[in-house]
Amino acid sequence: GKGMRALLEIARLKGKAIDPKDVSFRIAPRLNALGRVGTATDCVDLLTSEDDGRIGEIVAILEKSNRHRKGIEDEIFDQALAQVDAQGGPGSAIVLADARWHVGVVGIVAARLVDKFYRPAFVLAIDEAGIARGSARSIEGLALHEALRECSEHLVTHGGHAMAAGLSLKAEHFDAFKKKMERHVAKLLSEECLIPKLAVDDEVALVSVTRAVVRELERLAPHGPGNPVPLFVSSHVKVAGEPRLMGKKNDHLSFYINQTGASVRVVGWNMGAMFESLKRARTVSIAFTPQLNAWQGNETVEFHLKDLKVDE
Repeated sequence: GKGMRALLEIARLKGKAIDPKDVSFRIAPRLNALGRVGTATDCVDLLTSEDDGRIGEIVAILEKSNRHRKGIEDEIFDQALAQVDAQGGPGSAIVLADARWHVGVVGIVAARLVDKFYRPAFVLAIDEAGIARGSARSIEGLALHEALRECSEHLVTHGGHAMAAGLSLKAEHFDAFKKKMERHVAKLLSEECLIPKLAVDDEVALVSVTRAVVRELERLAPHGPGNPVPLFVSSHVKVAGEPRLMGKKNDHLSFYINQTGASVRVVGWNMGAMFESLKRARTVSIAFTPQLNAWQGNETVEFHLKDLKVDE
């Protein structure tokens, strides 16, 4: 419909063959933003309306809401990191609550904390009535719905599944809940469980990851928990040229690797922290997913970095 076309235009996807990544990172977050920081009924109107004026109005609200959501999310994430720091690190689980936080965004913040610390994370926003509501995200080995059931004496509501859940409780019960949940998680998760592991599909030579191969791999999409993105390793490849930082906050990494004449660009989203060690590296071993990058009519293979080990 007209609304969908307007949405594709604002997401800069008009005329492009849309892949699952575009849906996950460019379309869904915009639609979700209205439910998080605005009113979700506008989404329904956008997707059902034939009125150009109304569609234009919603698209403007949608973009503004998405920018607003990003700003709130970054602010809460920074405040959550400060709380973790003040508590002396992440412990076995991250359990946080704050009256400054927006309940519509805490789920994304919980997911970002899991990415950063590889610990289950519970992030709650306390409202004026003294009720803390929020979201939890987990790691392999801790089923959230079961963990919440174990701690349910402190909760008003809870629901969800193994990896994502929602919960609410009276703010005065937060400390008791936090203590019990941290103890429960520490009992269930060994030190070994708290080390993230990558399920690698194969070791490959750079020269073998051609555009044709990546196109074949794209046919395996859509990816998700039951069908993970193919993950490869290339060992002891040469770092070519100068690595550089990208993005407004210099939080992304970009560098080239070389192996027997084949050269590939590697992008590490939110991996800026590796920049200093990479600058001194001559060869590295990398875990990556290959992607096709179309730029000004040129299609090239690009590696999206998942992990990196500098060779000694």
